[in-house]
Amino acid sequence: MTRMYLTFVGDTDLNASATAVGRALGLEFTERESLFLGGDYFLARPPWGEVIVQHNDDQGEPAEPAYPDAPTVITVTTDAGQEPHVLAALRDSGFTQVVT
Repeated sequence: MTRMYLTFVGDTDLNASATAVGRALGLEFTERESLFLGGDYFLARPPWGEVIVQHNDDQGEPAEPAYPDAPTVITVTTDAGQEPHVLAALRDSGFTQVVT
């Protein structure tokens, strides 16, 4: 099964971004904490992958340097078949995809 790795940035705070992502993808998040992920973050593990909503912070530097003013980063690991749905849902919810 092919896995896809998608990254988005959001223009709202951590809680608002997690709420919007949860609504868009039909997910419930658990709040966690990790110094590696910039402190507190939200995690969901649906059957089709994993979604993390975190601060745009990597030990004092932006986790996504191309978007230093974006407060949140959303990383999605998904099955290839789910990718079009994830892309459409998050773009429609106002998140910007990070293209590398």
